[in-house]
Amino acid sequence: MDRSNGLSGFVYGVSAFHDTIAALTTTSAFYSTDAGVTWSSTLISRNQVVMCICRKQQRIFAGMDEFNYGYVQRSTNNGLTWTSCLSAGNTVLGIAINNNTVFAGTFSGQLYRSTNNGDDWTSLSFPKNYIGALFLDDSVLIAGGSEVIYRSTDNGANWTKSADIPRVDFRRIIKFGTIIYAAGGSSMNSSIYTSTNEGKTWHLHCNKIAGLGDVNQINGFIQKDSMLFVGSGAGLYSSIDSGKTWNLNNQGIARSSVDSYISLGSRLFATTDYNIMYSDDDGFTWISSMNGLPFYWRYSVCIYKSFLFAAGGPDQLYISSDSGKTWNKRSGSLNHINALGIATAGNNLILGTRTGVLISNDTGATWIQPSPGLNVSTYVNNIIVIDNLIFASVDMGFYRSTDGGINWTAPYLATSNPYQTVSHIVKAGQYLYGTVPGYYGLYKSGDYGANWYSLGLESIEVTSVTTTGNMIFAGTLDYGVLLSTNSGGNWYTLNDGLSAPSVWSMGIHHNKLYVSPLAHGTQIFPLELLGITAISSFSNIIHNTCLGQNYPNPFNASTVIPFSVKQRGIVRLKIFNLLGKEICTLVNQEHFPGSYSVNWNAANLSSGIYFCQLETSTQVETKKILLLK
Repeated sequence: MDRSNGLSGFVYGVSAFHDTIAALTTTSAFYSTDAGVTWSSTLISRNQVVMCICRKQQRIFAGMDEFNYGYVQRSTNNGLTWTSCLSAGNTVLGIAINNNTVFAGTFSGQLYRSTNNGDDWTSLSFPKNYIGALFLDDSVLIAGGSEVIYRSTDNGANWTKSADIPRVDFRRIIKFGTIIYAAGGSSMNSSIYTSTNEGKTWHLHCNKIAGLGDVNQINGFIQKDSMLFVGSGAGLYSSIDSGKTWNLNNQGIARSSVDSYISLGSRLFATTDYNIMYSDDDGFTWISSMNGLPFYWRYSVCIYKSFLFAAGGPDQLYISSDSGKTWNKRSGSLNHINALGIATAGNNLILGTRTGVLISNDTGATWIQPSPGLNVSTYVNNIIVIDNLIFASVDMGFYRSTDGGINWTAPYLATSNPYQTVSHIVKAGQYLYGTVPGYYGLYKSGDYGANWYSLGLESIEVTSVTTTGNMIFAGTLDYGVLLSTNSGGNWYTLNDGLSAPSVWSMGIHHNKLYVSPLAHGTQIFPLELLGITAISSFSNIIHNTCLGQNYPNPFNASTVIPFSVKQRGIVRLKIFNLLGKEICTLVNQEHFPGSYSVNWNAANLSSGIYFCQLETSTQVETKKILLLK
């Protein structure tokens, strides 16, 4: 079941019409009908990223990007179906509509105009080589560019510069009452400007917007009823006071793939790119935990006694004493130290930095570098603690300490590259399991991490691993989640309900398996169901597509038909009678690699010989079935 409440990906833009808000991200186009609390996806194109969207009555136009090539897609039935109406040559960032006239602007400054609802387009000249936003109100056309705003009163034939605004690339222009708002940003700034005279002059409305923290670039901006919405790289924000303060609309919003899951009592934390989030209802809704934390691409988080610690970047070590609601910078002896990874080992905090490993036993107030320790030139990017073992991942390999970080040795890793590292290390029974970035398979150690050997799965790239009891879960690229219940001797696929075949991370919390498919937020699978049906619902990793013989056979009324799929794709399973007439279709949908079974109830059919046919993109196979009543 999906518990991300829908919205995922980098938010490029937002729009609104009637009771619906649309958010455009790197992964899809989303819509919300409850002021941004929950989201659903609407597919415009599988191969293109939606950059902007504009609506006039039944007509919706969407600006698209496909590998830096731009298109305009058009829908005339409220978004149910879409057709391409313009190949723009470069990414389409701005669209504006008034009556039958449509304008489209691109990243390279190309401007297009249609006077017949997008059937035909004319190329127009524009003074700058970037158009990030367009706005059309009666006879006034406004274009936001890079550090500049232009205005036209003759349908884009001629342009007048109305403002020079340094360090702002404009991405959205809207009208709220009698005021026109222009929003944008860059790597150094985020700003909203306003005009009360149809874009002739502009004034700064807000800069480094309160509530957005260090979010720099604004990519989308809309007004819906009495609320304003801003789309950015960190998610979707809303304001109820005309943009003076902002709140992150993040109930369930997973901006991108989750990097790790951490449990603190009943609270579950998820770290993602540029965000730390927590959930108090087992992942149904999520709340941002960035209050007091600077904007940073990825924090390492650990629990130490009753505190939470977050490490990430130069001099950036933060502590929370209220379970992640607020954070404060931990002052101490970390001046000019670049903190990269943090973990708890007994009564000590272990910090991985660009100059080795540091240890603190006083809640991070003071830090020491143990002697001999790791070489001070060692770039430690991750710390993993298993019982009394400490593992440090470095640029050129990984190290193990059995005495609290004082002495370190390099374990043996059975790969062709002696400088490879092991990550995502977990323990199940007497064994340790770890993934090796860039290598296929899962690695296993039976001597407390001193030696690591491939455990199989050589044709599969394993990205993450987690365990509970005798169950070992391996997240993979292209094969979803794999399960072993006998120390890796046999593996079974877990594919039912998984939204994408590539998995970035996993975690266990409250007897549930949390899975983060790439750029698809979080999905949740109750472990009690997995424990009951593990062997019957999952299947061995298979190497061929085949149709199995039904059982029982002959059968009376009901039978089970097994089949396996080698490659991801559309699978069809049909039943025919002796004359070749199709009786029914049992399966007609996409399947991931794995083994499956389907039940066929033939209670309404007469006794006789029937044929079951399995069809994929690469083969067709048929089996004879005998129904006896």
